[in-house]
Amino acid sequence: MMKKIRSLRKTLAVLVAVLATTYAGSVQAKENITILGGPVGGGWYMIASGMAEIIQAKYPELVVRVVPGGGLVNPPRVGTGDADFALTLTVNTEMAKKGGDPYEEAYGDIRSVVWGFNTTVYQVVAREEVPLNTFDEIAEKKFAAKLATPGMQTMGGWTVKKLFGVYDVSIDDIKDWGGAHYQGSHSRSGDLLRDGQANILMTLLPLPAPNILEVSNVRKLKFLPMSEKLINTMVEQYGYGRGTIPVDAYKGSIEIDKPIPALTIASGLIANANVSDEVVYKVTKALLENSERVQKIHRSMKTFVPEEIVKAKNRGTIELHPGAKKYFDEAGLNYN
Repeated sequence: MMKKIRSLRKTLAVLVAVLATTYAGSVQAKENITILGGPVGGGWYMIASGMAEIIQAKYPELVVRVVPGGGLVNPPRVGTGDADFALTLTVNTEMAKKGGDPYEEAYGDIRSVVWGFNTTVYQVVAREEVPLNTFDEIAEKKFAAKLATPGMQTMGGWTVKKLFGVYDVSIDDIKDWGGAHYQGSHSRSGDLLRDGQANILMTLLPLPAPNILEVSNVRKLKFLPMSEKLINTMVEQYGYGRGTIPVDAYKGSIEIDKPIPALTIASGLIANANVSDEVVYKVTKALLENSERVQKIHRSMKTFVPEEIVKAKNRGTIELHPGAKKYFDEAGLNYN
């Protein structure tokens, strides 16, 4: 009898040890990762949140936390390891990797994961009563614009300075003309335009911009196109892309008679070089193998098609992370 009891105890001890080991292993398998999006209320934050859901559904062991960020701050935060992944833009990511305006140092640990999420478009809209027909007229007429823009620490805000800089105009000059400048989140910019504290909104977002859409439901808005000369200068000096705002971009909300020339930047996902190959592989695989779900996150993501992504020519020169390369090679996608 005692032998049976001792035998049973040994069996129970083994089972407890196995269960404990299994439990410990499952706990250890959980890995926390962060993805930087954009300001709350903007397209990037929505896209990052949608990506997190897709990744966690495919790989429950990855616990994904979405953190607000911005175009300018995301590359350095990934480069220093403060965040694992981030949505970003080609123009400033190239600057951050090499070092150069607006960055004071180079961040060599930035790696590409995948480009081609969407194309962000610089958009300038005004309340209907604003007596301007083009963006350039703000500087040319020294108009007392009440601007609502992204924060100056974002790519959208940095672009504001560069656009007016082409005309040797600063934000302080606009204030001296009787204007004002409000900066902050995309949702706050929309609120300011809607309530009349601002009369012009400038933003760098995929089409259609959520804050512009929201305001256009209750206020009559119009686009202020940039001149070809201004666009050419920004393309040549800073590496922006050239595109258009289609007539149906805000169908039913803002009337657009013909395509509007605009500045564009390609967006994508980057990672710190020290994020494990396995994690980057899983993130890449989850997104590419669920491309139809990715496309539904936001209207601007409809171009996220694996076969088209690998053909894109506007993804810059940032080195591909080995984990991402492993997936592309395995899937037979020539991402060179």
